[in-house]
Amino acid sequence: MKKAFIWCDCDLDGAMSYTTLCWYLEYDIPFRTVTVKDFEQQFSAWAQYNKDKYEKIFIVDLDVSKCPPEIIDLPNIVIIDHHKSHKNEYKNATAIIEQETSCTKLIYKTISKKMDIADDQKYLILLADDYDSYKLQVKDSYDLNVVYWSYQGNRVQKFYTDFKAGFKGFNNFHKNIILLHKKKFTDLKNNLEPYKAFLVIKGEEIKFVACFADSCINELADYIINKHKADVGVIVNLNTSRFSLRRSKSCSIDLSMLVNKIGTGGGHEYAAGGEMDDKFITFSKLLLPIHEQISTSTKRIQPKSGDV
Repeated sequence: MKKAFIWCDCDLDGAMSYTTLCWYLEYDIPFRTVTVKDFEQQFSAWAQYNKDKYEKIFIVDLDVSKCPPEIIDLPNIVIIDHHKSHKNEYKNATAIIEQETSCTKLIYKTISKKMDIADDQKYLILLADDYDSYKLQVKDSYDLNVVYWSYQGNRVQKFYTDFKAGFKGFNNFHKNIILLHKKKFTDLKNNLEPYKAFLVIKGEEIKFVACFADSCINELADYIINKHKADVGVIVNLNTSRFSLRRSKSCSIDLSMLVNKIGTGGGHEYAAGGEMDDKFITFSKLLLPIHEQISTSTKRIQPKSGDV
């Protein structure tokens, strides 16, 4: 019987969660990446033939609490997640569910007393945590995410290969990717066509600013929030039929709840994303070009599903 298998999210935090567990178990663990949306279908098909082959099956950085218990609530499964929406109702699986700035940090907190890792490895954990919480207080965390999403194919494997020994700086390939990204971001900013809308949430008028983009999502959200003094930035990706939300530092709206008022998705209090369903189409009808005047009757609209 093989020792372990890991299922992880496909973002930087998922990749770093995988890397940290590899450091802890001291070998390169087989894995698969998946989104929350596709987890149930993919895991069910895989588990049918593989669930008894491993001593431990880790599911990390994924809110799988909506999956039927018979699929994941098994004695050899370990679920580690930091999402606020994750409900811990497992009877057989080992579950470490705790609100934290990243799943990477939660894993490290859980196992740090049982492992000894180098400073370069600790710094890589710090970078991943700083980006996933989007505090951006640590040098290189933003650029690390740029490098991660530049990988083609199996991103987690390529990230692990490049940073298995921890963060020792970017190589020349990484530096070129970062430069190209900055140029692309500048071009996108210069060609934006932003829109705005207002919703009244819990008695407070919330300004939304939106634009279309298929890359530089977080950066553009921050840019339109700051440039147009918005409470929430909305990036609409027509290629994937998804939208992304990010809030300003002065806004206290819980985006993990808001995302399901204007669409269907999930995420964190400060960042979330979802699918462009009928609810989002209804919301999008409120959006007008940024310089167009909005009447009072248009502005004072509350989400039909209640307060956030």
